[in-house]
Amino acid sequence: MTAAAAVLLLVGGCSYDAHVPARPASDIISNYDTPVNGRFALYVDSDAMRHTINPTGYDCSAAEYPTDGRSSFRNAVIQTMERVVASVEVVDEPLTREDLIARNLTGMIRVEAEDMDTALNFIPGFFSSNMEADVEVAASLTVD
Repeated sequence: MTAAAAVLLLVGGCSYDAHVPARPASDIISNYDTPVNGRFALYVDSDAMRHTINPTGYDCSAAEYPTDGRSSFRNAVIQTMERVVASVEVVDEPLTREDLIARNLTGMIRVEAEDMDTALNFIPGFFSSNMEADVEVAASLTVD
């Protein structure tokens, strides 16, 4: 019974609910002093921003950490594009050329998260551990 309680405490101690805040890009490099003129439709595909992280090392190596950065990625892309172009209309699916003309839109911006790779390391301490994560995100941007 004592061993079972110790295992539950150990595994329970490895759980953590992390919130991923959305922030727009603050270091946008642009060839323009002002936002690009026009009204653009913006489609964001953030499905690749959801996966499970398996930590490296021995501490909490049996635990898995599901992450869902879809809404944070989407919000960050929207906030960033609002700084780059004059007007953004967020859409739930890519629009055809006919849809763009019918809505009087200048063009279509498509941003797709392609891959998210996370390395999670535990830094052991006395009665506690710290976590350190390195995250790499690959995304593509297409403007029609």
